[in-house]
Amino acid sequence: MITEKITPEFARTLETTDLNAWVNMFENAPADYAERFGLEIQKVDEVVVFLCRKIPFPHFNAVINLGLRETVTEEKLDKILAIYREANSPKIYVHYNPFLQPENLPEMLSAKGLQIRSGWERIYRDNSPLKISANRENIQKVTNENRLEWANFVSNIYGLPTAPWLANLNESDGWHHYIETIDGKITAARTMFLGKDGLAWFGIDAPVPGIMIPDYKTDFRLCQAMVEDALEMGAKLIVMDIEKPAPEMNTEPYQNFASIGFKHAYLRQNYMF
Repeated sequence: MITEKITPEFARTLETTDLNAWVNMFENAPADYAERFGLEIQKVDEVVVFLCRKIPFPHFNAVINLGLRETVTEEKLDKILAIYREANSPKIYVHYNPFLQPENLPEMLSAKGLQIRSGWERIYRDNSPLKISANRENIQKVTNENRLEWANFVSNIYGLPTAPWLANLNESDGWHHYIETIDGKITAARTMFLGKDGLAWFGIDAPVPGIMIPDYKTDFRLCQAMVEDALEMGAKLIVMDIEKPAPEMNTEPYQNFASIGFKHAYLRQNYMF
């Protein structure tokens, strides 16, 4: 089991790591692509509202930072939800964790018609060295030569028209993509965003272990290689999610990530209509 008590301040750092990656991802969408699919970032005070009007995928229509730095009022919540209503974006995520204020925020969300539909386990590690070297057999970083192949692979896995967007996430902007290839074909992928502040976010996993496929081994090896590289590149903190949480925290992904230094922070619950 991996668990550790954290402070509200540290929770803000963990969520900021997530937020920074998504902001950069949206800002690096090609201009014509952003216009075609209605990508936009809006803010209601400190709350960041992501919009992707033409792709009804909740990850791209998510609320981040809600109640993390300032207490949520009903007026603020109404303003946020009005943005999605006006954009005709019914499939949204409102990410919730135990550090959000006020304490009755779950009841406020429920009163607006939002319910918990899923949850992800937030885990993190510091910049302590890995105790064992990563097994990089069949694992490689994506290059300019195969970047479009990677983007198409991920887009096809999710059934989304995101290849031009993904292909524009460059290493120069902090994006590092990793793949497993067998017999010349991509079989799995993971991505790291490493900001100039040393905060690293792991995401864009395809296929999602435990959700799309039962196997966790390949994704774990990808993440282990990414941790190794992140530390070499100066990462101070690495943040990611286990997307199939278990109440006892004793399943394979918890054990895998504990073995390479990750600790449990909290359950992030996804409220949706």
